[in-house]
Amino acid sequence: METMYFISGIVVVVVVAIAAATLLSILQIIKNQKTTERIQRDLNDITTDIHHNQKQMERDMYDAIQNEVTSIDQQMQELYRTIDDARRYTDSRIDKMMNDPKFCLNPQAKKQLND
Repeated sequence: METMYFISGIVVVVVVAIAAATLLSILQIIKNQKTTERIQRDLNDITTDIHHNQKQMERDMYDAIQNEVTSIDQQMQELYRTIDDARRYTDSRIDKMMNDPKFCLNPQAKKQLND
């Protein structure tokens, strides 16, 4: 009988040990599942943030490029106006010089202008 009590005691200890190990394993699995879910949420949030930041950077770069193109276009228009003004001024000076007899380089033309 004593052996029976001894064996049943060992069986109880083994069953309790197995139950405790099973309980600890289940708790660890639950903890790992929660950690995995949290990591997945964080990963999704990071992916969304990266996508949003990329789109914002694309918009900002497009706006900056458009601003530069507009600025260059305005500067080119100003340059064309300045060149046209310089050309008109030069033409005006040449016309005045051509009509002034003292600046005439051709002696026959100078004589005709004086007559």
